[in-house]
Amino acid sequence: MSTETLTETIASPLQPAPARKPGVWPVEAVITIWAFIAAGAYFRIKALCHWRSLWVDEIYLAHSVVSRGMWSLISQPLDKWQIAPPGFLILTRACVDLFGPGERSMRIPSLLAGLATLPLFYFLARKILSLRGTLISVCFFSSLAPMVYFSQELKPYSMEVAVALGVILTAVNCLQNPASIRHVMIFAAVSLAGLFFSVSAGFVIAGCGIALFAGRFATARKSGAPLLAAILPLLLVGLILGGAEALNYFAFYRGLLHSKVHLALVQDWQKMNGFPQGGPNRAAPWIFFSLKNIMAGTYTMYLSAPDLALFAGTIGLGAIISGKKRLLGFILVAPLPVAIIFALARQYPLADRLALYLVPILVIFISAGLDWIWGPGGWGRFSMGLLAILMIVGNPVIRSIYEARYPSGREETRQIYQRIREYWRAGDILLLNDMAAPSFDYYAPRTGMAGLHQLLFPGEDETPILEASAQGEAAWPWLARAFASRPPQDKPLDGYVALLADHSQNDALYLDDVDYLFRPPLQWNGFKVTRVWVVYTHTYGNDVDTITRGEFNRVAQESFKINGDGAQAYLYEVSATPSAYLKP
Repeated sequence: MSTETLTETIASPLQPAPARKPGVWPVEAVITIWAFIAAGAYFRIKALCHWRSLWVDEIYLAHSVVSRGMWSLISQPLDKWQIAPPGFLILTRACVDLFGPGERSMRIPSLLAGLATLPLFYFLARKILSLRGTLISVCFFSSLAPMVYFSQELKPYSMEVAVALGVILTAVNCLQNPASIRHVMIFAAVSLAGLFFSVSAGFVIAGCGIALFAGRFATARKSGAPLLAAILPLLLVGLILGGAEALNYFAFYRGLLHSKVHLALVQDWQKMNGFPQGGPNRAAPWIFFSLKNIMAGTYTMYLSAPDLALFAGTIGLGAIISGKKRLLGFILVAPLPVAIIFALARQYPLADRLALYLVPILVIFISAGLDWIWGPGGWGRFSMGLLAILMIVGNPVIRSIYEARYPSGREETRQIYQRIREYWRAGDILLLNDMAAPSFDYYAPRTGMAGLHQLLFPGEDETPILEASAQGEAAWPWLARAFASRPPQDKPLDGYVALLADHSQNDALYLDDVDYLFRPPLQWNGFKVTRVWVVYTHTYGNDVDTITRGEFNRVAQESFKINGDGAQAYLYEVSATPSAYLKP
């Protein structure tokens, strides 16, 4: 073998590695990205495994899911101001039929949607961002606390995100394959399904459709291709999706949008700046602050540096639009103007959890901006980029790791009722604040407290506190045990339950209830009042330290307290007429 042949056979270590094919990323980088995705999946599954109680909004939705038939569930407005797309309701009801009405079973659709968002986001980010930008964005998105939280809540918000990602991803594929009818059909199928699984899907589909149409039109004009052949498939898809959205509206949403509930919701979101205040001249500042609030909001992105994130997102948008992938950037940003138009028309707020479907778009723009700040090289750009990444992405990662280790609750009423049952005595009275009735309805059969007799205050309507709690049997009871906490097998409790007036609406009625209960000789409906449990739920901060607890402490002796996240219970001993009792 000659020297030349030996040199060609054994490559020198000083020679550069063979060049990779365009679009092929190093194996180490791909493994790291999938490790981030696996971590995000772990955060979401771990959150579901934590026995977090349903909070009041979830219980309101669960009431409709458990107590109604399938057609009534999707064709009539839901109880208690709740809104959910029909596809989500069908999946949730199917889980109830299979696994029972437990917390975990009703949260399965949200978990599946949350898990689906992880690979969908990666596939979308890879088409738009560089390798470094994709690494940043996947780590960022996988660890966002609101995305983890809504993957284990009985609400459709994680499904809204999954549908938005699916629609945008298929639209990007259409743009990258202009001659492919198959990709147009996939976009149409995903969009058609998305309309029935997401309330916000119409905004995303409209934005992506307009961007696709403009892109196809511009490409045909530039290349000289037949214009009709380029845009006709999209026109047909648009007609089909428009008809599907009209059917969706008349079948599922028309009753709600023409009801007093919709007007009340609009007024509530107006107070929370979900719609612009004032005239058109204030629209631009409102858009700016709305995007900032989405980045700072507890239930959207929960970032500790929202100003820096907004700055990075603006840079990222500019970098994408001015680069080679500008058309993909237009598709990505297209849903945002549609969402703003509907908010200006006061039809759908651009705020809080209802804007969660926009979060993946914002994450990609922020990640592109961080990638641009990092730059091609040099210690200065590297230091700035690393610092910006730590300030924006670091906090979500730390928060998700902490929550996985020390999970928190929101309204832990199940534990409250379980502890009350442990210390219950025959003849005790359980008083519920106005927000506690739904949780008692759901958890009384699951904590052994469903046998209590309901008492009514004078003038109170005879509305049963327990309504739908006994409904919703599992088709597979053996499997339901994995998805629901089991009630104790002890004998039913001997005691009473009553509902207090809403002090936030009428202090006088609340004081009248307390006055009636503790009026000497401390008897109610013929039996002697000795011990009273008072349960407060949906309480945050100092809610229970104002007029509610203050009135009980004035007329009775507090002897025991049970404290939980968003829920508290107090035991009052009233064995004798309190000396401090003064009629209000």
